[in-house]
Order: sequence, then structure tokens, then C-alpha cells
Amino acid sequence: MAWLLTVRLEGRLAVVAIVGLLLGTFVNWATYAWSWHQPLVSPWQKAPVGVRPRNWLDRLPLIGWLRLRRDAAVVGRGFWIRPLIVELASAIGLAALYWWEVDQLGLIRNQAPLPTLDLTQLAFALHWQFIAHTVLVTLMLIASLIDLDETFIPDEVTVVGALIGLTLSAFSPLMHLPNLEERGFNPAAGLQLVQANGRPVFGQNGLPIWLEPTQIAAPNGWPEVFYGKLALAVGLALYFAWCLSITTRIWRPKHSWARNFQVITARMRKELITRPLREFTLAGLTVIVAVWWWGHSHWVGLFTALVGLAVSGGYVWGVRLMSRLTLGREAMGFGDVTLMFMIGTFVGWQTGLMIFWLAPLTAVLIGIAQLVLRGEKAIPFGPFLCLATLLLIVRWADVWPALESAFYFPKLIPGIALVSLPLMGLLLFTWQLIKRLLFGAESEIAAEEP
Repeated sequence: MAWLLTVRLEGRLAVVAIVGLLLGTFVNWATYAWSWHQPLVSPWQKAPVGVRPRNWLDRLPLIGWLRLRRDAAVVGRGFWIRPLIVELASAIGLAALYWWEVDQLGLIRNQAPLPTLDLTQLAFALHWQFIAHTVLVTLMLIASLIDLDETFIPDEVTVVGALIGLTLSAFSPLMHLPNLEERGFNPAAGLQLVQANGRPVFGQNGLPIWLEPTQIAAPNGWPEVFYGKLALAVGLALYFAWCLSITTRIWRPKHSWARNFQVITARMRKELITRPLREFTLAGLTVIVAVWWWGHSHWVGLFTALVGLAVSGGYVWGVRLMSRLTLGREAMGFGDVTLMFMIGTFVGWQTGLMIFWLAPLTAVLIGIAQLVLRGEKAIPFGPFLCLATLLLIVRWADVWPALESAFYFPKLIPGIALVSLPLMGLLLFTWQLIKRLLFGAESEIAAEEP
């Protein structure tokens, strides 16, 4: 991808903006096609009764929504404003993200004092990381819009998104957030930074600085044991557990715990041996074995994504169950769990924990904006998770150096996570009280899935 850097920045930004505009169009299509009620307002759906049939001009980005203003009397006043803003913001936002990540080195520049770098050496890592973030932001935007409309996040976003995240990670671990470290050895995956004059970049300790992905053990080096058969078994178990988690589970409060467990187990077993989940599961397990057998760096990426999926989603699931046990209600729906499954494959488990603790702080911003702009009091949690993810990605070069010391002792993390579960449950309960005080809103009822 080094040839891309030979193209003037203005030309690259223009192309990226066009791609963003098209992705914004896809976001609008998916928002209406994958929503539960599927309102007939988009030009890709069947025209509702009383409006003129849509044509190809109505499907053009931006222009199409301006043309569809003619349907306002039937569909609703101002229905075209949000999708038009989505497409425009996608074009501008994606170009800005490219400028920040690739041209300004915004995700690595502040992690260490750096001279002028040889960008041709970093071209693949920078662009691959940008592609991964483009996919993630697009999926999060779809999830957020649907969740704001219906307090519901479809599997078409989260399940497919998690598979994409796992696939991209297996292709190259450099899609994960960057981590600059001084190493006296060659890391499992990464690039040694080189100055524009061809000389290696050395840190304060006199060791070469490497651009690594934020893999499972970061900021520590990758342990050799993670290449072994035990790690393969863990990876297979995590993927299989994720496949089980996306099966249908209905928790009926009038039944006993034993009866619910029996019914849910039977349903999960039935779906697991039925198409398409059967092929879906077997194919995934086969690919995991193949990647483990194939090579070290590919396994580093895939195993990092699998652990990120399990920890990020599992932590949210744990808080959800904790709130049911302590408060008698879930503080969030199961769609938030599957959303964090997906996000975790892209950003890893360390960032996944940061996201969940940052999300309640972003809740006030979205909650007040939704109340003012739309007058709605139901405030789903999914958009908070997505906004927190975007903030952490953009400010990664500031966040990671400040917090990476907390991950130097990985053996302490499980204990800290377990202790923090009831604290997070208390935090969510506090947020429910804030919602009632500020908005007079009762907490949304989560899905019946445990």
C-alpha cells in the first residue's frame, strides 16, 4: 500500500470522502432494512400508498433525500433530514478519520517522542488499521440508529460484524489499535520504526521502538504459551461459546431456574445441530484450527480478537446478570452484549473494558440531545458504547500511554474485573435514577434473553 502515499493527500481525501458518502447510503439502507418495523421511508423499499414510485434518481446519495421531500405529507415532515445528515457526516467524518490516522499518525504520535518516520514502511499498517476502523464505525452507526429508533440491535449488524472482525484480525494483527514499545527482541507481530533517513528509531532506554498491535498480553510481550495447543483449545472454546450465545434463549420469570435452564439448554442444542448454525459453527472452528496451524502473526491477530470478543461481551453480560440478581431487572438488553462481542473483535479486551466504563459518561450527552431534539425519554445503552468506542479510538495515543500501566500485571485483571462487576451494577442503577430525575423515564426493559 506504499503507492497510496505517492498520491496527493487532497486526492486521497476526496476518494475517501466519496467512499464515506457511499457507506452513509449503505448505513441508511441497512437502518431501515434491518429494523424491526421497517418504516417505508427509504427509496430502496416499496413505496407506501399515496406517494409516487421511486426511481434511480431517488437513490442517489444526498440528492435522493432532497427529492424525497415530496413524500413528507404521507411519510412525515422532516423524515429526510436525518438520513441526509448521516450521508454527509459519513463523507466528512471518514475523510477526517483518514487524515487523523494516516496523515497525522494520530493514533501513535503521542505514544512516544518520535522523529520524522518512514511512512512507506508504515503504509500497510496505517491503511489496514483505517480499513478496520471504517468497517467498525459503519456497523456501530447502523446499530446506534436502529437502537435509538427501536431500542433494538439486530444480529445482522453484530453477528456479521463479529465475523468480519475475526476475519480481518486473522489476515493481519495490525488492524488492532497500535502499541509503541521498546523491545530488545523481535515481537510476535509488529514493525520496527524507521526514520525518514533509514535509521532505526530508538527509545529512552536505547532499545528499538516497535509498532505492535495491542495484543492480549500488551503492553507485555506475547507469551510463547499462547502459540501452543492450550491456546488453540481456548480459542475454539471461546468461538463455540459465542455460537451458543447467539442462539435463542427465552427466560420465563414464572418458571423455576431449573426449568428455565432445562428449556434453554434443549433449545440451544437443537439450534446448534440445525442449519445454518451447524455449518456456521463447524466452519468457524475449522478456520481457527487452520489459522493456528498457518502462522504466528495471523494467530496473534485472531486469538487477540477471540479474547477481545469474549472479555468485552462477557463483561457486559456479567453486569447484566448482576443487575438482574441485585436490582431485579436488567440495566441493558442482550443486544448490548452482542454489540460488545463485535466491538471486542476489533479493539481487544483491554479497550473493551475501557469502553464499558466510559460509556455511562457519554450517556448524558446523547440522552439530553435525544430529549431535546426528539422529545423521547427512552435512552438505549448501545449508542453510548459506540460513542465511547469512537472516542477511545480517536484519542488512543493519549489514552493508552496513560492507562497501559494498569495492564502490566495481567494476573490481577480477572480479580479486578470480578470486584468491579457489582460496582458497575451500582453505577448503572445510579444512571437509572438520573434518568428518572432528569427525564422522568423508567429504565428500558431488556430482552428476555439471559
